Amino acid sequence: MPLLSPETTGYLVVGLLLVWLALGAHIGVALGLAGFLGIYLSVGPDAAFAQIAAIPFGTTNSFALAVIPLFILMGSFATVSGITTELFRMAYVWLGALRGGLAMATVMSSAAFGAASGSTIVNAAVSPKWPCPRWPDLAMTCGSTRDASPLQALWPP
Repeated sequence: MPLLSPETTGYLVVGLLLVWLALGAHIGVALGLAGFLGIYLSVGPDAAFAQIAAIPFGTTNSFALAVIPLFILMGSFATVSGITTELFRMAYVWLGALRGGLAMATVMSSAAFGAASGSTIVNAAVSPKWPCPRWPDLAMTCGSTRDASPLQALWPP
């Protein structure tokens, strides 16, 4: 089979990607098929099948993915020991009387725990439990904790 030019391959692959997405295919599946098809049509079948073997190993053979369970374990230890609840209670005592104090306490406790743990993943896994018993609006709880969790990346551990 003759190889296609990069421009033709690009138009074909993007068009098929949009069709697959419009038909309701999962984004990851559609992107994976589009990438495989693009390599297959522009470089050749040997390169495409080599990528199928190499990409999963290269993605999972990562130090960052290996330590995620340990960070989650650290967050569980912090939750069981009561550190996270005390952080939230401290922030709520300081800020709870202000208008929007519950949201500010959530953000402050999330930032403090994130700075101590050094992991956005742990912060996102642990922090949604803090304001739930006090918060009257579930959507506000989810929004506040969702927005506060990535703040950890601003401070070094």
